[in-house]
Amino acid sequence: MNVREAIKEWFDYHRIQVVFGNPGSTEIPFLVDWPKNVSYVLGLQESQVVAMADGYAQASGLPAVVNLHSQAGLGHAMGALMTAKRNRTPLVVTVGQEDTRHHILDPLLYGNLTDWASSVAQWSYQPTSSEDVVPALERAYHEARRPPGGPAAVVLPMNYLNGSASWSPRREVQYQSVPAGLESLTAVLKAAKSPALVIGDEVDREGAWQEATRMAEALGCPVYGAPLSMRIGFPNRHPLFHGFLSPAMSAIIQSLSAYDVVLVMGAPAFLIYPHIAGSREWGQTQVYHVSSNPEYLARSIAHHGYYGSVRLAMQELLRDFAVKAPKTEITDISEAEQKSSAARERSHLGPEFVLYALEHSMPNDTIVVDESVSHSLMLRKFLNFTRPESYFTASNGALGWGLAAAAGIQLARPDRHVLAVVGDGASLYGIQSLWTMVEYNLPVVIVILNNHGYNILKSLTQGLYPGHLDTTPGLNVHHVDFTRVAEGFGLAAHQVDKPGDLEAALATAWSSAKPYLLDVHVDPQIPTLL
Repeated sequence: MNVREAIKEWFDYHRIQVVFGNPGSTEIPFLVDWPKNVSYVLGLQESQVVAMADGYAQASGLPAVVNLHSQAGLGHAMGALMTAKRNRTPLVVTVGQEDTRHHILDPLLYGNLTDWASSVAQWSYQPTSSEDVVPALERAYHEARRPPGGPAAVVLPMNYLNGSASWSPRREVQYQSVPAGLESLTAVLKAAKSPALVIGDEVDREGAWQEATRMAEALGCPVYGAPLSMRIGFPNRHPLFHGFLSPAMSAIIQSLSAYDVVLVMGAPAFLIYPHIAGSREWGQTQVYHVSSNPEYLARSIAHHGYYGSVRLAMQELLRDFAVKAPKTEITDISEAEQKSSAARERSHLGPEFVLYALEHSMPNDTIVVDESVSHSLMLRKFLNFTRPESYFTASNGALGWGLAAAAGIQLARPDRHVLAVVGDGASLYGIQSLWTMVEYNLPVVIVILNNHGYNILKSLTQGLYPGHLDTTPGLNVHHVDFTRVAEGFGLAAHQVDKPGDLEAALATAWSSAKPYLLDVHVDPQIPTLL
């Protein structure tokens, strides 16, 4: 058996049906005699390839395979790999390498790639022989899955892919476990007079929406979304849901200090940005923290931490609590407030009007991919998330993830509609992904909230340096015609700059069986974030 045949067996064993890549000369030995049952999804830039795989892996729940080209491709992909690492997305990343027989001459595409990859990967390795290739891929598969989860890189010298090989390690590893010491947490929750829950991305990642809802109802307590959470783990129209926490420690303490016990489930405690001066004293509030990510627990400000599966932890805790029926008035009030604020903004195509129209146009099964940046907090408020795996965003603030991730998510979930809500500035970091959507007929609806600039930076400038906005360069993005750009890639597209055109444009986009882009010229008013 040669190495390529052994890799095909490895693909089959792990049910890998898609590989994302942007190949170069060092990848030709990897691609020759490609297996017919594995799709090679081509992206036009390496950062987009990684983001597509990131979205696919998160939506499918399985590690995804990425194929990058030598030191240049790895260099292009570094930012996206850091995002995948922060997203805790399991990726097996192969990187082409020059033939080992002339490494001594430092040939054109050679680089010390394992060292490069180690800064953005949980594990990186270059095999020492052809027989070492598939065992390295197998280890990378498990290294990518181990907590906290992230990319694992295998550097593949060209000549090793032409040799003979076999592979024998076929194994399954279970990483989820019940946290130890939950008896003490049960006692704390039973004694609490006014508890609160903070729900993060791990709840959605582990499929634990039902447990989180039952937990909140059993305690009869308010629920907050974790600040800057990359996924939503609790229905945001539930009457116990009190909104998402602001990513500032003083604001978090102000929101939560009224409770005697705060239990953070499946999120950092807490992710903040930017630094805002204020008190960090919690008073009498005790913070407890359950997470499957040991890094979250190591840097947590919680008084008590428990390591393990949040789903299994909630199942264990629920044994000692009876579920109560919640009240329902809050949902009706929230809908009325949103309708009123959307109506006020209709005349100038304000973002609240646009998001309200989006909510009332999209199918119930829609998965939302959010890279709207300055409008993200508003989006989470206006769109209705009532089912698991319906919201995805990047965790580290780097732009260029949204369009590509939407393509990967649509590939993984062809049974659901996918909506990408992207800022105009963010979209230009990953516009090449439009080609992939057209090439593979991925019917993603793309809404660009076009305010002609980096409004989140304008907001930060106004908040941190009042009066200096006009003297701060680099914050405006003009002269981009997104409809013509989209049409150049083969997408149908429409520009919306009048409020009366929005609903019809959305109806057209949702009725299309192909990717469709709406360039919505929203009111460029700068939001207040601080």
